[in-house]
This record gives sequence, C-alpha cells and structure tokens, in this order.
Amino acid sequence: MIYYTNHQHGPFFLKGLHLNESLLLALSYLSATALLIVFIRVLKHSTNSFNPDTGRITGKGVIYSLNPRTGILHWEDELGSLFEQQVPNKLDTMDDVMQWVHPHDQGKLRDHWLLNDSPQPRPPLVFRIQMPQGEWLTLVDNSCVLLDEEQQSIIVGNWQASQYHQDS
Repeated sequence: MIYYTNHQHGPFFLKGLHLNESLLLALSYLSATALLIVFIRVLKHSTNSFNPDTGRITGKGVIYSLNPRTGILHWEDELGSLFEQQVPNKLDTMDDVMQWVHPHDQGKLRDHWLLNDSPQPRPPLVFRIQMPQGEWLTLVDNSCVLLDEEQQSIIVGNWQASQYHQDS
C-alpha cells in the first residue's frame, strides 16, 4: 500500500494532495487498523478470562492436588497470592480446609471432591472460605480426577477468586 502510494497509484493517492500527504494518509490508515486489531484482541482476551456463571476471574489462582484416601493437600502455588494477605493457618489437609469453609458450603465441597471418580472435568463449584479477618472470600474450584503411578485416584484442581459474593 505504501509502495503504490509512493509511486502515485492506489486508493490512498489523491492527485490533489502532495506526495507526502498521500503517504501520511496511508500511514494513518495502517495505524488505525493496528489499533483496531489491538482493541479487538484485548476485548476478546478479557471476555475469555471471565466466566459469567461462576464469576471466576482469571489470575489470582492456586493449583492443588488432593489425595482422597489420606485427605492430604499439596499446594503448588503460594496461598497468600489468592488471599492477598496472610493465609488462615495451615491448609495441609481436607479437614484443615473444611474448618475455614462456610458451614453451608462444607458438604458441597466435600461431595465435589469425594463423590465423583470420573476422569472427566467436574463442573466448577462456587464456595466461600473465611479469611483471617473474618470476611468471606468466594472461590471457584475446578478439579478433575487423575491416576498416579500406582493407579490410585488423585484430585487435581485449582481455586480462583470469584467476583460474586454469596449470601449466608
């Protein structure tokens, strides 16, 4: 496009304009196109990172693995990044976690973890956990069952913050 405009041809060459003005017009068109592409990419990325059903926000997540036989949790990431502050004590076992989960959500989370041995991804679970200062943080759990080297079930999942807040 710039080549043809520079050689006085093409849609951006106008005989009434100076040669430099035609080049400026072509460059303006290219700049506007580039900005439009960036805008569309950002818009597409931001809509993919938000799930309207769960309110899950991309980022601010932690990955875990849970051994359902022993109840031991292994966290891959720093839990403080999810809570944005001090973590409520140790969360090394399923029972430790359940102490901080909202009473109405404890059964849902336990069932979510233990009742489904299917290797298919489970539907996301929205639940609340109490923060050290007493506020409730709404989280989304996405998990599935995998087999370890001994062909035993291991639950692998992640927790991410949700922008939705559930009522008690």
